[in-house]
Amino acid sequence: MEKVERLSAAYFYNPSPDAVIKSHGTPPLYRNFTFGEMAKLKHNDILVTGEKVGLSRFLL
Repeated sequence: MEKVERLSAAYFYNPSPDAVIKSHGTPPLYRNFTFGEMAKLKHNDILVTGEKVGLSRFLL
């Protein structure tokens, strides 16, 4: 896979835990997940490993 630069922009801040986050591309790179699911996993990762694992856990 070719490496390309990526620009990220925050379009929301602290949405509802039920807010669904979806991949934009076709085919999607990530499965759908909720903001609450991501926040819970991030919190647990920091407690257990001291680091955030990130979006890689949601890859299809």
